[in-house]
Amino acid sequence: MKKNKLTFIDLFAGIGGFHLALGKAGMECVAACEIDKKARNTYEANFRKISPGIWDKNQFWFDIKDITMTKSAVLPKYDILTGGFPCQPFSQAGKMTGINHHDGTLFDEIRKILEDTGPNAYILENVPNLMNISNKQVFKQIAQKIHLLKYSFWFEKLSALDFGLPTNRTRLYMVGFKNDPNNKITFDFSQLKKHKTPKLSEFFGYKWAPDYVKTFRTGGFDSPVGDRHNWTHYEIEKKMREITKDEAKKIMGFPDDFIFPKEKGISDRIALKQIGNSVAVNVVYEIGKEVKKTLNKYYTNG
Repeated sequence: MKKNKLTFIDLFAGIGGFHLALGKAGMECVAACEIDKKARNTYEANFRKISPGIWDKNQFWFDIKDITMTKSAVLPKYDILTGGFPCQPFSQAGKMTGINHHDGTLFDEIRKILEDTGPNAYILENVPNLMNISNKQVFKQIAQKIHLLKYSFWFEKLSALDFGLPTNRTRLYMVGFKNDPNNKITFDFSQLKKHKTPKLSEFFGYKWAPDYVKTFRTGGFDSPVGDRHNWTHYEIEKKMREITKDEAKKIMGFPDDFIFPKEKGISDRIALKQIGNSVAVNVVYEIGKEVKKTLNKYYTNG
């Protein structure tokens, strides 16, 4: 008998883009991990009522190494591992130090949890430049390590522009299934449901220029318009101004009722940075639906 509700863990959770997306796809989050204290405040403010079991069962972890040091025995049973592991070592905006960088080794924490807990699937996210570091050797190592655990490894670069969100944010997504290192279970990213993206003026109902925003960054505040690091200032209603956190969260697929708790020290500027660190919710939602479909087709309880 197949499960009625699939479960997932939310590693490197940030403010909960994966949680929102997979929750919308009908799945339940049973554990999360996030080391940034302010991101944790935003995450808890939005998900404590939605997923109380995470807190009731002490499953909101601070450091992923607190999980792996116990051989992941502290985690509940779950179906899907998710995580947007730190991208700075792989980003073109950083020093591109790759898998030998301290944060780069955090991929190995994911690998350990996959090995220790054996979920039926994983969904990972990172910057596209991950594919190019050290003459493509870093990406090759990641694929090899996952295959050694007998998981398949499917990957694709996807832009939020193809999923109804007016931002050109492009990210690399990786998906795999247990006991399928030879990719016998096909996961076709081209089959994801695409959505026509309205221009910003149509999306909001008031005048914007240009038609779409640049990919959100976690820096670049107060850069002059036209600077390659700028992502906050646009011509809105014929005036040049910084976008608001409410505009930014809508652009990234977050619902109107998603909050940034000021009483917990989350200023508007911090909120914009947190949004810049998040995944595009619509993209992960479509991936999640396809992963769910695959699991319901090929995997059963036990």
